[in-house]
Amino acid sequence: MHADRDSVASEPLSLSGQQAVPSAARGAQPRLRESRIWGVTSFFDPGGSGQAAENFRIFSARIRAQGLPLLTVELAVGARPFTLDPQMSDQHIRRRTDDLLWHKESLLNIGIDALPETCDQVVWLDADVLFDRPGWVAQTSAALRDYPVVQPFSEAIWLAEGAQDPPANPRRGHGEGAVMPGMAATMAHAPNRRSLLQDYFRHGHPGFAWAARRDLLARHRLYDRHVMGGGDVTLAHAFYGDRDYWRGMNMASRDMSAPERAAMARWSGALHADVKGNIGHVDGRILHLWHGPLAQRGYTERWRILKSHDFDPERDVTLGRDGCLCWAPGREDLQAAVRAYFAARTASAQTGPNIAAPQQTGADRCPATAP
Repeated sequence: MHADRDSVASEPLSLSGQQAVPSAARGAQPRLRESRIWGVTSFFDPGGSGQAAENFRIFSARIRAQGLPLLTVELAVGARPFTLDPQMSDQHIRRRTDDLLWHKESLLNIGIDALPETCDQVVWLDADVLFDRPGWVAQTSAALRDYPVVQPFSEAIWLAEGAQDPPANPRRGHGEGAVMPGMAATMAHAPNRRSLLQDYFRHGHPGFAWAARRDLLARHRLYDRHVMGGGDVTLAHAFYGDRDYWRGMNMASRDMSAPERAAMARWSGALHADVKGNIGHVDGRILHLWHGPLAQRGYTERWRILKSHDFDPERDVTLGRDGCLCWAPGREDLQAAVRAYFAARTASAQTGPNIAAPQQTGADRCPATAP
């Protein structure tokens, strides 16, 4: 395990784009430093959406009140300012980049590395979710004694704009005002897992939040090369050892490039050998805070964009020494396509300005590659 030097340094660190800031956990709350279970989230908002920051405020207040210490890794793109108050997290890490792509999993890996040594259970979760059962943290911790991986909910609800409470009678399905089973809850009782794994609408929701023993994450790390999002889907199918996913026999993976599927297959084998599909869940609902129309986010289109550009995660992206994902030189066409995708998502949400090419900060764009 790694010491949490990034989150407790009193001055900015020397690596380009890397900064640690004071947090509520430093010295004042020794109980948090001794907690065995921590939450880790990432925050990056290249479109400058005020909704994202407001959702984070609601999210952090709720889960910390429910007993989960929170480490946040915030990324600023280009010359945009950092937007979060560090006091909204128990530990807060900042990074800066000029590369516009999906950074979620690389930021989560940075956060997991920086957790206190006393932490041996990790919940990683999106920064716009709420849990409706106050005891879910203790229940998740208890479940991790029996399972290496736990999905800390059994149902997911997408809230309507402005709502923080679920509708009285949500419809079954996906989208605002709808409820869907969590993937782990569905798979726990499935007589034919292989068949269910081929279709999102049958196996249930794989995203929003997961929990695992820290030593498992230290051995395998989260797969961080999804440059347009979708990492939760890949991770969940890896937990269950879904070889059909890597063969393109899935509603998502069939639209992925061959190099991308091959890279994911290489990473997933060792992870599944540890997990063996032995996954638990916690009864209760997770609530997703609204931040724009789901129908206009292009979840399916993103895979096709990467496939049309023959995206190769081992050739086209790399990790900088600060742990952030960077574009490799020479793929300006791919970078432009990814930038256009995120600009369209921002415009459709009507929560912030379109994303243009980030204004360069003058720092080394991708300072040395990570070992």
